[in-house]
Amino acid sequence: MTNNENYRISLTTKALVPVNDPIYRTKVLDEAGEYMISKTCKQLLEEACIRELSTFKGSIAAVRKMFPYKQLTPLVISRSQAIIAFPTSSPNDYSCAWIFSSHVHTSHTLASVSSNSTVITSKTTRSLLSNFPITV
Repeated sequence: MTNNENYRISLTTKALVPVNDPIYRTKVLDEAGEYMISKTCKQLLEEACIRELSTFKGSIAAVRKMFPYKQLTPLVISRSQAIIAFPTSSPNDYSCAWIFSSHVHTSHTLASVSSNSTVITSKTTRSLLSNFPITV
């Protein structure tokens, strides 16, 4: 795992996971590796939206206008590249991670553990266990 303060969300981004660290705020899971970043998940997402001439709030508002989302609204970062991220909880929660849809192969609820436990398997067969229900 390396530090990459110049990291930009792209087609290779798999997930953004908040971390509780005095220096780093986000762990980025990417096809090229894992990175620790001092910016929050939301800051990285906002920067990515701005590069696509949108904003975090604007993208969420547009998706809610076009589709019946009230909660866990996906963030469309780039329509042309189909870069879409799904929150694991309210984006206002510090513990909210973001999963990028193009890398999700399957997801399964672990009812034996908790109705909110989910295993997400990426196309590269790496799994991520999360405490949120899949409702997408």
